[in-house]
Amino acid sequence: MKIQLGIDIGGTTVSIGGVLETQLVFAHSVWLAKGCKPLVEQIVKLWKWAMEQAGEREVELSLGIGCPGTWVDGKILPGTALNLETYSGEMDGFNLGESVWRHLPKNWVVRVQNDAWTQAKGGIMLLSHSKMPCKWGYVGPGTGLGGAIVEVTPSGMIVSGVGDLCAKAEPDLCGKLIERLTGYTAYSIARTSALADQFMPIFDRMGIRLGQVILDMVDRYQVDGIIIGASLGTQPPVSGWLLSAAHDFIAKKERKAPPIEVIHDPRRAAILGACNLENEASRGSMA
Repeated sequence: MKIQLGIDIGGTTVSIGGVLETQLVFAHSVWLAKGCKPLVEQIVKLWKWAMEQAGEREVELSLGIGCPGTWVDGKILPGTALNLETYSGEMDGFNLGESVWRHLPKNWVVRVQNDAWTQAKGGIMLLSHSKMPCKWGYVGPGTGLGGAIVEVTPSGMIVSGVGDLCAKAEPDLCGKLIERLTGYTAYSIARTSALADQFMPIFDRMGIRLGQVILDMVDRYQVDGIIIGASLGTQPPVSGWLLSAAHDFIAKKERKAPPIEVIHDPRRAAILGACNLENEASRGSMA
């Protein structure tokens, strides 16, 4: 069996991993290099690192990348990848896959898709009951806020997905908001009880917004379940604060909360999802 390579580009870090079936055999994360050229150079450097880690083992000639933004025909739509820019409009229309492919052997394929969609796909693949016919909504509060819808067939095949769905809610439910309002990161607050007590109303409001997003996905997309991912949504105690407030909000609305699954290893899920982008826009051809 061949190792698959996948990359997850988040709001603050970039991770690469090698996957056998659903297991990470190696992985590495670095701080995000913003801007078109620095990002491409960073990805190529990570790819070279991964090939060294693979050694003599066979590797699929395909690199999958999950990246913020809305992607059409391999290009980023204007204004949808602001976290990656060093100046306004830098990423608009940028073809990340083709730019990376130019630096790889020409028998490789590079596939790119929205990072929320890749983490949602990988998260579903890690669920023990993922083979049930279901439509999942994904909410990923991290540095920014990711959202996606993923459908699964009775055989367990993930047949469709839409990413970048939570742009309107992002200002109210992301790590950037916490830092702007408090001057601290969420994890600095979580490690200090006095700060946690002082700023808990902010997390309560964010949890209420999470509850609103969950109900909106149920009403608008008729999802059967919700997957929570990304850093704020998965790492305690912050994830617990948000989910508790979300459940309280849903209960006060006299609504029944859909089944909610939390991705316990979001990096693994994101890399796994990026490794499985067979039907996504690609650049390059197999040998």
